[in-house]
Amino acid sequence: MDSFIRYTKLNGIVGSVYVDRHTTYKSPKKSLWEDKRALSQFEKALERVGVKVIHAGSPQAKGRIERLFRTLQDRLVKEMRLKKVKTKEGANEFLEKYLPQFNERFEREPKSKEDLHRQVPEGMVLERELSVQEARVLRNDNTVQYEGKFYQIEKGWTRRPKNVIVERRVDGTVHIRDGVHELKYRQIEELAKKVMEPKIRGYFKMARVPSEDHPWRGPKDLSTYSHNSQRERKKGAKKERERTAAFILL
Repeated sequence: MDSFIRYTKLNGIVGSVYVDRHTTYKSPKKSLWEDKRALSQFEKALERVGVKVIHAGSPQAKGRIERLFRTLQDRLVKEMRLKKVKTKEGANEFLEKYLPQFNERFEREPKSKEDLHRQVPEGMVLERELSVQEARVLRNDNTVQYEGKFYQIEKGWTRRPKNVIVERRVDGTVHIRDGVHELKYRQIEELAKKVMEPKIRGYFKMARVPSEDHPWRGPKDLSTYSHNSQRERKKGAKKERERTAAFILL
């Protein structure tokens, strides 16, 4: 994405790119929709700027892509050795002279010399569009978790969003937005612990407690307890229920 940003700023937006089937360019995941396939972060980014991604579909096509890499890994290393290049800075200075000579020697005339690069639309921020973007749910405490870190969103919206977009740009910075507007945030170490407030008990209807001489209560003197007294107590309880039922009907 960093290379694509720098190329686009220099030449403009291309119509399509021709790449192999590496997982960077083509996602191995399965899509939940039958008519669509899962896209890699690279494909999503190029789709946002209107660039079509074409994957090499044959060994011959993939070989055309890998051929230049093999040449640079072989010829370029030997050329730098002859020039006694030993540092990264020296290699970059060497490339500024070597690449134009290499292209002039091995380039081929295209069928059409028409420049099909498109200008970057006004208002488009390439660093934002060409970034890793993932949707996250905004928690009730206005926090977002991303890559094991927590971010506290500062309230600044007219309508609180349910989801936000987290961007990780090529320079390593993290940006959070609610679709269009960028939100202010600060990184926190951990979530605030919820303070449990004591529960206030509501009104509960107290159960009716029978009186001491209620027939449902057993005899206090266990010496007088017998099967006959138990039978009489049950009869008394039955009559009491019948009187209560008759009172309710009236």
